[in-house]
Amino acid sequence: MTNERVVAMFLTELTDQIAQLTLMSRFPLRGAVTVGPLMFSEKFLFGPALVEAVELEKAAVFPRIMLSKSVLRHITPDSPYQSLVLRDADGSAFLDYLGRKALIPSAIKWHREFVQKGLAENASRVRERQKYEWLAQYHNFHAMKVGMSDQCVSIDRGIAFEPYGDEVDVISPVKQRRSVSATGRSQE
Repeated sequence: MTNERVVAMFLTELTDQIAQLTLMSRFPLRGAVTVGPLMFSEKFLFGPALVEAVELEKAAVFPRIMLSKSVLRHITPDSPYQSLVLRDADGSAFLDYLGRKALIPSAIKWHREFVQKGLAENASRVRERQKYEWLAQYHNFHAMKVGMSDQCVSIDRGIAFEPYGDEVDVISPVKQRRSVSATGRSQE
């Protein structure tokens, strides 16, 4: 089995687990995935891969599972697994846990309730509210993508997400359409 296949299978399983955990626990998750050397024993876990994952997780800010360049190297332009990855407006690639579930109307509705509840409960907590605003944009991206715009969460601002890969047409929550190259630069 190729490295690309192993990484892709892992990401597929992780995507499903993150979706289940998020939708069932109603707790937004943040983390990172990397590929590299890692040593462990019963008491210790250490290595460059762990350090990189911790640094990526810190940079995540919002509830998303960041993907390192070492992971993205295994997702080739013609890979069917590109659908597991989105690129955020800040250029960061992250695991798209809602993408495969978005085709299930009940999952979109449940995710909407989760996000709306988080926004309401954190109305006066700026940092927490920003996380749920980001989640609302992520949710809206998928709701609109599958034709369920009636399930969008109402918020004040927009964040554009892009499918990961070569040339793509972007369907963003702020309804901007543009062509984006693999470098992430706009082709207006």
